[in-house]
Amino acid sequence: MKEIILFVLVSVLSVTMGCAQEQEQSYLTGIIEEVDEDNITMLIEKNKSRIGEPDKVWLTREQSLDFGALEKGQRIKAWVSDALVRLTGIPQVTAIKIEVIP
Repeated sequence: MKEIILFVLVSVLSVTMGCAQEQEQSYLTGIIEEVDEDNITMLIEKNKSRIGEPDKVWLTREQSLDFGALEKGQRIKAWVSDALVRLTGIPQVTAIKIEVIP
């Protein structure tokens, strides 16, 4: 009986901790090095994501985002989905939201 209670307790705690971690927003701040309609190469200044500590990152856009108004040299904050991080060469993540920082 103790083992069943312990199993249930561990399961509930695991689910609760997992949900709390998913609510944290991952973001990067940095300077746009290159930009086109679908991708941005960004030099990283601040990293609050799970992609490690690279100097630059390649952002792909979520379908609802438009990179058309962004320019090389702009400083941006990009909220990213780091659920699927591609680590070949420059790490690649999907941008969910982007804000230009003055």
